[in-house]
Amino acid sequence: MDHSYGIFLVTLFAAFATVQPSHLYVSQDLPCHTSADCPLDSCCREMDGNLITLSGTFDAVGPFHDVHNGTCVPLLAQHGEHCGEFCQCDKEQGLRCYRHVSDHEFSPSICREKAYVEKQRRNWISCYKDPKCKLPM
Repeated sequence: MDHSYGIFLVTLFAAFATVQPSHLYVSQDLPCHTSADCPLDSCCREMDGNLITLSGTFDAVGPFHDVHNGTCVPLLAQHGEHCGEFCQCDKEQGLRCYRHVSDHEFSPSICREKAYVEKQRRNWISCYKDPKCKLPM
């Protein structure tokens, strides 16, 4: 991978989120297929900046058939992006990983605002403690 590609990625990712200047670097020549291939505090992204996820429907739990080629980039998951054990949400941006559960489905885990996640957690705990409340909510 040439040096100009790394500069392009740094410029591209700086536009997606406010990141401390010390974090704006690209681990050149570190290819990946998923974020599990990347070092801690990095996520696997395609050249256009999109986060590579295991599956658009089932997240890390579901089937994995697509093969994507990306690069490990020190830009954690941003608002609305998939998150999990190998690509965590950017806590400096006030984000937390959240998975909505309904009666018939498990949504993929995505990054949401900390206040929203805490409110949902409080609602879940209140419902759990109330024998009249039906889980999942």
